[in-house]
Amino acid sequence: MSNIIIEPPFDYTALAPATADDLRDRAARLRGLMAKSTIDLIAIGDNIIAIKAKLAPGLQFVIWVEKELPISVRLALGYMHFAIGHRENKVPVEFVAAARLEAEGGDR
Repeated sequence: MSNIIIEPPFDYTALAPATADDLRDRAARLRGLMAKSTIDLIAIGDNIIAIKAKLAPGLQFVIWVEKELPISVRLALGYMHFAIGHRENKVPVEFVAAARLEAEGGDR
């Protein structure tokens, strides 16, 4: 037997109709952006993986990231792990949003 819990959708009935419509539209746009973000994050990770493979092991990759990208080495590694993880496990979009918020929190 499965322990899957299905959450009911948000109840918009307590809101003014115009507000409810606006929030539904914004939610739909956000879902689209999140899906696009997933594709972008995978592409970033795949590119960093390809670059790392062309550099000598060790500090050369670290120095390249520090000089060429506006992110920390830790975040670059996170993009790589995300791309690999998504290919292997199909990481859910909700994880992407949380990861992006964490990354934008100022890792550098």
